[in-house]
Amino acid sequence: MRRWFLLLGTLGLIIGLLLVNGAVTSRLGVPDAPVTGTAAPPERHIVLAFDGGPDPAFTPGILGVLAEHDVPAVFFMTGARIARYPGIVRDVRAAGHEIGIDTATTRYALAGAANVSSTLLRATGTTREARDGDPAATLTDIRRAVMPPGGEGAVVRFAGGERTAAALDAVIPELKRAGYTITMLRGAPANPPPDGAERALGLALVGLVQAGWTVASWFTVALLLLGALLLARCALSLVRRRTGPGAGYDRRVTVVVPVHNAAERITDVLGSLGPADVIVVDDGSTDRTAELAEAYPGVTVLRQRHAGRAAALNTGIAHATTDVIVLTDGETIFRPGTVPALIGPFADPAVGAVAADTGAGARQRAYDALRCLPTVPAAAGAYRREALRQVDGLSDDTLAEDTDLTVAVVRAGWRVVGAPDARIPARPRPYTALYGDMQAMWKHRRVLVESGPGGRYGRRALLALLLFHTLLPLLAPLIDLYLIYGLLFDDPVRTAAIWLGALALQLLGGSWTEVVRRPLTYPMLVAASRHGRRAPRRSRGLEALMGARLPTGSAATTARPGA
Repeated sequence: MRRWFLLLGTLGLIIGLLLVNGAVTSRLGVPDAPVTGTAAPPERHIVLAFDGGPDPAFTPGILGVLAEHDVPAVFFMTGARIARYPGIVRDVRAAGHEIGIDTATTRYALAGAANVSSTLLRATGTTREARDGDPAATLTDIRRAVMPPGGEGAVVRFAGGERTAAALDAVIPELKRAGYTITMLRGAPANPPPDGAERALGLALVGLVQAGWTVASWFTVALLLLGALLLARCALSLVRRRTGPGAGYDRRVTVVVPVHNAAERITDVLGSLGPADVIVVDDGSTDRTAELAEAYPGVTVLRQRHAGRAAALNTGIAHATTDVIVLTDGETIFRPGTVPALIGPFADPAVGAVAADTGAGARQRAYDALRCLPTVPAAAGAYRREALRQVDGLSDDTLAEDTDLTVAVVRAGWRVVGAPDARIPARPRPYTALYGDMQAMWKHRRVLVESGPGGRYGRRALLALLLFHTLLPLLAPLIDLYLIYGLLFDDPVRTAAIWLGALALQLLGGSWTEVVRRPLTYPMLVAASRHGRRAPRRSRGLEALMGARLPTGSAATTARPGA
């Protein structure tokens, strides 16, 4: 229960900060009421005013020019930028300049950022546009625009952008030579201290915006990383491994089928396997699974108390006598020719495991071509018996037994390849697989410093696990959060286009199942973590079982593996 509270609290905080950031930014950037005008300066008096900002790229340069010429100015700031860059706001006040505001609600942001209020709303009336924001305007054009006719006073408005500092440096001396005094906008203090309530609300507002901007920045980085991973996975799906015709593997193999209460499908499963030595390990079923399997010709049935899939597979492996063993489950129905296609790569003596195509064909072929295949699927994979013996069979240390076993075989120095012609019906991995893959990466972390072929191949496999089995599913739900955020606070058309683009990339490199599961990723991860602390191993491993084989048939009903 605590994990659920932690998940909901964290997600709620992140979503809340994003929504606050979007709402505050959009609200403080748009006037909530018509602004009032400000009286024009007297003759031969000029007020230098800057719109927008503060901007970390331009405001410091403007302050430097004003200090060099020893003139004051007024900065009309927006609430969103005041809350975003409070340090620059304080620099403006420390330099003795006035701060005006664009909206009435911006006062709160100013109170929180610099502990001042403002009596100045954006000036209207007798103002002149400096044209420094016009890319077509030359420096001469800016000088003409700034200089009032007939010596009248004016508020000269600058855009506060990249050309403003250079324009100021040119026009301030010219205004002084023309006899103008550069002055403040108000004689009375324009920025008195705020009252207590205004200051408290301002501090809260600035704190929320700062936190929201931080979350939004990380959110943007996460979305960019997600896009890069989706593009990389689509690019990987275009990779092809060049293979020769191959000699094939023509020796007899064993198929091990662990079952638990699979009476409805066991007959169909056994009928799909073709000619092979079939061992069914009944893992404490309470239905007629074992009886139905025993009635099937040529099938060896072993019974044990319920101990889990890993223990059942180890029991079957221990009883196998062939050099190659195919591992499956009680749900998967093989297509014709699957077993011969799956065992074909074992003609190469360096191959220790082969993965069937479970619906991720392009992606699996890419992993195979790059020699970084991280998982031989539990539904259909083949292993060399010697490789299984070297790694002591399957372990129940993780919730992803297939990934754990694959990386263990790689670390033992064997090659793991795919068999693209061994196709079985697509079936998504269980919801616990994401957490289990993370456990497997941690368990095999020492592969990062191991030498030899196993170390090199293992590092690639762990990288594939990290990028495409862990980071990608963890980041994928953020695109749905972005859709909500963008529709509320950004351009809806651009937001929808980005979301649809991410959806297309995910479908090209993945499947509809992956998309449907996307919003449930975090709840599934929390649910899986509840099973993450596994009980001690319920079997003594493959090596121990090889010396203590179970009897076949009903005589083994109460036997325990390794007992």
